[in-house]
Amino acid sequence: MFSSKVRSKLAIAALVPTVVATVALVSTPQAALGARPVPVVLSFTASKTSVPNTGGKFVLRASLKYASSCEFTVTPSLPGFRRSFSCSDLVTRTVTLRTNNTGNPITYTFGMIVKNSTGSTAATNLAVTEGAAPPLPVPVVLSFTATRTSVPNTGASVVLKAELKYASSCEITVSPSLKGFPSSSSCSSDLVTRSVTLRANDSGDPITYTFGMIVKNSAGSTAATNVVVTEGAAPSPISFTPPPPGTPTTVVFAPEGVFVADDPLVVTVTNNSATTQVISSAAISTVGDSADFILIRNNCASVTAHADCSLAIQFQPTGAGTRTGAMNVVDASWGTTGTTLQLQLRGTGVWAAATVSNTNIRNNVLSFPTSQVLLTPSTPQPVTLTNVGSVPLYISGISLTGGESPDFDAPAAPLEPGTCINQLTNPPSYPLIVSVGHSCTFDVIFDPSGTGPRTSNVVVVDNTLGAQTQLGLEGTGIEKST
Repeated sequence: MFSSKVRSKLAIAALVPTVVATVALVSTPQAALGARPVPVVLSFTASKTSVPNTGGKFVLRASLKYASSCEFTVTPSLPGFRRSFSCSDLVTRTVTLRTNNTGNPITYTFGMIVKNSTGSTAATNLAVTEGAAPPLPVPVVLSFTATRTSVPNTGASVVLKAELKYASSCEITVSPSLKGFPSSSSCSSDLVTRSVTLRANDSGDPITYTFGMIVKNSAGSTAATNVVVTEGAAPSPISFTPPPPGTPTTVVFAPEGVFVADDPLVVTVTNNSATTQVISSAAISTVGDSADFILIRNNCASVTAHADCSLAIQFQPTGAGTRTGAMNVVDASWGTTGTTLQLQLRGTGVWAAATVSNTNIRNNVLSFPTSQVLLTPSTPQPVTLTNVGSVPLYISGISLTGGESPDFDAPAAPLEPGTCINQLTNPPSYPLIVSVGHSCTFDVIFDPSGTGPRTSNVVVVDNTLGAQTQLGLEGTGIEKST
């Protein structure tokens, strides 16, 4: 008999062949079940399906099973985009899209193929769209200006300035042409400056330069409004030499009494050139107080090289204070159409001052000392008119006005005219000019037509302030005694 331990070992040994046989019977099906499955794409997504035209980043994500390698595809191609790599069950890939400068949107199609030793599987494609750049507007010229619109004939620098939008190139033109002036320049900036140098203009005519500007981009072009810069003409060879205190451009007259003409001033006109200059016109301009200046002599016509001629100008102010005018002289030989030179004229009008005197004048009233019989002329009362001012006294008439003016007589209807009337003419007439410090006389007669107090005024029309000197008159008429 075997012991219990021996019986147990025998029992175990007896069982072994049975287990091995079982394994042998199922070995083929177990190998088939253990083969690796074809890889599976559980999901394939993008964090964004659209980005702006300025570009941006997004993330591709995939959830896989049984994959050993992956390959991304993209259409159209992306520089630097890595295609193949080993992968696990979770895949992420960051994609960067650069700015889209085209005028159309771009749709990127991303594919994914996953593989293992058993086979491969393709994921459903993803589409990510990058927006189109906004259409480029036609360029705009916000401003086109010049720092100066006129320069002297000696030349100067001018700066052209433009403010633009959407321009990629520009062209600045000038007419007439300027030597060394470049026609085109880069206008990628919104602000453009161009310095232009105008050389001396030696001609007798001004030159007008017209600057234009055309700006362009791929959408089109725009022309700016032209800018005009005028360069003055060279001065005429004619020059003026007035007597002192005048200057080459101005004649200065001494102060003169209103309405009184002074002695003329002679202006020398010189031809400084080596060719004959034709003076086609010399006249007082209409500017200022033109009526106060008179051209009384002009002997300038054809002035030979380096020769002189002269103009005589008189000042006769029609009012007080500063009086201005101008003389225009046309040099027909200078420039294509002739050149007008202007000589400024300046003087001062001054009111005269006068007094009247007679032993019977009180408070500016001339009284006839005794009563006068009706219709009987009195003895003439001489009135002295004295120029007490600084300029000549200009008398244009003496008359009676107001009250009982027919009862008095003065030089307006002279019986005894005195010296305050121009007696050098026949018949005697006005005007009469009384020099500074001198006097003249006129007589007043009282011839009453009625009894009682009779009054009137004698008026001296002159160039004193208010344009007249007045003197009151009074007398008494009485009946003739029987």
